[in-house]
Amino acid sequence: VITLPDLKRTFSIESITENEIVVHSIEAIITYHRVSKKDYILSGKVEKGPFIRGSSISIELLDSKLRGVGKVYNTEVVDNLGSFSYECKGFTESIVEIKANGYYYNEKQDTLSKGTITLKALVDLSKCSNANINIFTHLKSTRIKKLVSSGMDFTTANEQAQRELLDAFGLSSHIKKDVSSISMTDGTDEAAALIATSSLILMDRSDAELAEYIAALSSEFGGLGYFYNRTQFKYDVYYLARDLSTIKYNLINKYQSLNKAVNINDLFRFIDWNSDGIVGNEVLKEGESVVAPSVVEIPAEGGYLTVQITSPIRIYLEAQVAVYENNNGSSGEIVFNPSIGGGGSTRARSSRGIQYE
Repeated sequence: VITLPDLKRTFSIESITENEIVVHSIEAIITYHRVSKKDYILSGKVEKGPFIRGSSISIELLDSKLRGVGKVYNTEVVDNLGSFSYECKGFTESIVEIKANGYYYNEKQDTLSKGTITLKALVDLSKCSNANINIFTHLKSTRIKKLVSSGMDFTTANEQAQRELLDAFGLSSHIKKDVSSISMTDGTDEAAALIATSSLILMDRSDAELAEYIAALSSEFGGLGYFYNRTQFKYDVYYLARDLSTIKYNLINKYQSLNKAVNINDLFRFIDWNSDGIVGNEVLKEGESVVAPSVVEIPAEGGYLTVQITSPIRIYLEAQVAVYENNNGSSGEIVFNPSIGGGGSTRARSSRGIQYE
C-alpha cells in the first residue's frame, strides 16, 4: 500500500517498473510515470557559409514521436565562425530540434548576406551533444519527421534519411558519419562535400530566393526521400563549374580573416557533373593521369587510325555543354570537359562576346 500525500488517498500497488508505477484506487487504475532529467552540453556551428555573431538559436524538446513537449530554450551564435553552445540543464527529453536564424557569409559573392535564412537540425543529445547545423541537416530533418510519423523510431529514421540524402547528391561513398558532425572547417572530404553542395544550392540566388529554394527542396525530399525534378541541379552544376575555385579561395580568405586557418580539398570532386548518381568519377584525383601517345604517325596514304587511351575516368569526344540564360536576358553556354585533370576545364561564352577561361 502506498499513500500519496498530495492526493491524501491510499492506493494499492498493481505493478512497479524502473520507469512507472501503476496504482489502483476505487475509482480507476492510474499510471504515474517517473520523469528522468538529464544534463547535456550542446555545442556546434551554424554554416551555410558561417552564420554571424548574434544569430538566434532555439532548442525545442521533442518526444519520441518528434512532437513538441512545450519547452523551448534560446541562445545565440557567439562569433562569426557560427559557433554556439548551450548548457542543457534538467532536460526531460534527449531529442531536440535546433533552429538557427541569421545572416551568413555568402561564399560565392564574398560578402555577408543582405537577408536572413533559417536552418535546422534534429539531434539525439544522448548520442551526440556536438551538433552542427548546415544544409545537409536541414534537408534531412524534414525527411526524419516524415519517417517517424510513419512509425519508425528516431535512430532508424535518421539513418535512412541520411542514406537517402547522400544518394541524392551522389555522396554515399564520401560521407560515412552523421552530417551533423561535419563542419566546413574540418579540412576533410566530408567538409569539401558540404561546401560544394552548399554552394550548388546557393548559386546566384538572392537571400529570399535561397530561402524559397531550400524550402522547396526540403518539402520534396521530406516527402519522397529523393529529388524528383533534377533539371535545376543539372543547370546549376554546369554554371557552378567556373566558380568553385573562387569559392574555395573566398572561404580560405574569410576564415583567415577570422584567425582560423583551414584547408579545403578539391571541390570539383564532390559534384555529380554528369548526373550518373556518383560524384568524383568524372575528374582526375591527385596522382591520376590520362595516358595517351604524344606523337601519332599517320600513313601518307591515309586510312583508319587507332589510338589507345588509358584513363581512370570517362573520356568524352565532345565537350559537355549546358545552355543557360541570365536574368539580364543574355544567354550563353557552359562548356565542361571532364577529361582534363585538376577538376576539368570550363569555359563560358557570353552572347555579348566576353569569354572566360
